[in-house]
Amino acid sequence: MKRLLFLAAIISILCLTTAHAAHVQFPEGAKGCLGLGRVYDIAYSPDGTWLAVAGEAGIGLYDARTGVIIHLLTGTGLTGRVYSVSFSPDGTTLASAGSGSTIRLWDAPTGKTRTILTGHTGRVYSVSFSPDGSTLASASSDSTVRLWDTHTGKTRTILTGHTGRVYSVSFSPDGSTLASRSGDSTIRLWDTRTGKTKTTLRDEDGFISMSFSPDGSTLASGTSYIFSGELAGVVLLWDVNTGQLKAPPLYGSYVFSVSFSPDGSTLAVGGDNINLRDVNTGQFKAAPPGGTHYVFSIYFSPDGSTLAWVDSDYTVRFWDVNTGQFKICKWHTGRVTSVSFSPDGTTLASGSDDKIIKLWDVNTGQLKATLKGHKKYGVSSVSFSPDGTTLASGGDNVLLWDVNTGQLKTTLRHGDNGDYVSSVSFSPDGSILASGGYYTVQLWDMNTGQPRAMLEGYKSSVRSISFSPDGSTLASGSDNVKLWDMNTGQLKATLRHGDYGNYVRSVSFSPDGRTLASGGYKTVKLWDVNTGQLKATLTGYIFSVTSVSFSPDGSTLASGSDGNTIRLWDVNTGQLKAILKGHEGGVRSVSFSPDGSILASGSNDKTILLWNVSTVPTSYLGDFDGDLNVDFADFLVFVGVFGVSSSDANYDARMDMNGDGIINFSDFLIFTSVFGTKYS
Repeated sequence: MKRLLFLAAIISILCLTTAHAAHVQFPEGAKGCLGLGRVYDIAYSPDGTWLAVAGEAGIGLYDARTGVIIHLLTGTGLTGRVYSVSFSPDGTTLASAGSGSTIRLWDAPTGKTRTILTGHTGRVYSVSFSPDGSTLASASSDSTVRLWDTHTGKTRTILTGHTGRVYSVSFSPDGSTLASRSGDSTIRLWDTRTGKTKTTLRDEDGFISMSFSPDGSTLASGTSYIFSGELAGVVLLWDVNTGQLKAPPLYGSYVFSVSFSPDGSTLAVGGDNINLRDVNTGQFKAAPPGGTHYVFSIYFSPDGSTLAWVDSDYTVRFWDVNTGQFKICKWHTGRVTSVSFSPDGTTLASGSDDKIIKLWDVNTGQLKATLKGHKKYGVSSVSFSPDGTTLASGGDNVLLWDVNTGQLKTTLRHGDNGDYVSSVSFSPDGSILASGGYYTVQLWDMNTGQPRAMLEGYKSSVRSISFSPDGSTLASGSDNVKLWDMNTGQLKATLRHGDYGNYVRSVSFSPDGRTLASGGYKTVKLWDVNTGQLKATLTGYIFSVTSVSFSPDGSTLASGSDGNTIRLWDVNTGQLKAILKGHEGGVRSVSFSPDGSILASGSNDKTILLWNVSTVPTSYLGDFDGDLNVDFADFLVFVGVFGVSSSDANYDARMDMNGDGIINFSDFLIFTSVFGTKYS
């Protein structure tokens, strides 16, 4: 079978304008991404040109002025969420730490990994560069602070003394002092030359945040506590030299984060709202209006013109200090369950477990609209009407939206009790909408908004529905595949996908209507629609297939799976053409653009990837040396990397045939199945 030599396709990005596409650099396997899931930290480069955003799905490096993504740092170098990012003083290196015990140093201009720092025995919560860039400090749940030589990647010093997890570290501007904040209710000030504790600051309620003033003379700390049954907070200003308080405590509301402005005149305090305090007088200054979310972390841009923060709905917000204008980077915070292109290809709709639908401009990558209306369940499915004016979404019932205004037009109640709707699909002429739910398919008259018919006879919920191109047949996926005659409402055929039941998760007609693809438990099946006979079974999966979609010319079938990958199949031969890797979670939905140039994929990692499949080079499964034969020479290449995992430098994704991140016996079985194949 055909196989791609691991992804070299150019992936477009929803948040990237086409004018900048040629300048974007991404790790191999993930050329672009819309959203990073929940966001935990942000950091400006020293010159203010870049903004690093750390989230669940990796790190995004953005042009701080335009919001255009420059790099996506994800994949084999990251293990889970990224909690902290820090730029080196010259802006060429980015350090990141997350849910693992390692620290990764990235080359910022190229987005490539420079080195991995190992030594901590617990989660690393925070990283910070020294002012001269020669040292990196890290804070860990193992109760230690480590100082690393950034040139060699070796540990210089281990600072011990804290009796609880260390959550944050920060260098003074002159580099002589390092502050570390711990769960033991202390902040320690360390002499970076000797590694000795200079001062220990204590607060019985514990410290939640800290920040050095630009001149290094003051350390601000934020503390929260309960007073008379209410949450309250206090900001303390400490003299770094003496360890004594410099000013009376600044009492107020709950405190999560503190940060000095670059000129040192203003202290930003984030909690249940944002307060700006005059450092000299302690008086409040004009601040962004309060919102409905807690402010977890807050930062000034290097020139002081912008205040940026991450709030409790994991959104990045920007406030122009001079004009008072807001900008918001809002991505999905739940699994992306469905993606669908508008008929003209200019808009992509995405639905998510976060109960939100987003409409994106495909050409500019800008968010056009956010649709909120689902209350009980997340959004399971989105589908455009053939004229592009209406978007249907499934979840709790069916909601119909006006695409131009973003307003909710009507709600269609599926079933007697308003059942969960797992799939929605318009007929080709737009006169009928089908919704699949709990043991039934409901047909709706789009002219009247009234139910037309109820299709029953299922043994489990209907997970997917699809109209044939001529509108004469409706396919539904449930315990098996059912084909319905749309003229009579009668069942035409039942196609048995497999022996496991309840595993048909997606169905899709080919553009000519002759073939139906069904995705289920570890397989994709291609059916002859006229005869109901099985034409081909596409295998090689180790996880369930969640979504199938034909290219507009019918030559390629895309399938997404719980195994985090997308496979492209040659429909005529049944051969594998490519495996697209880049998602960090199961792929829930795949959809081709109307012109077939782009494949969109939505994932459990809360991101959307856009793939330019027209540039995917053709290669072959098992043919590692490129001679069009799978032979002993390829076997020698394979055994040379046997046992290697995705975190190793010599990992080669071509040999990781099942995409599970390790080259092992499972891959060897796949290799042996094609051994001896001649592709010439």
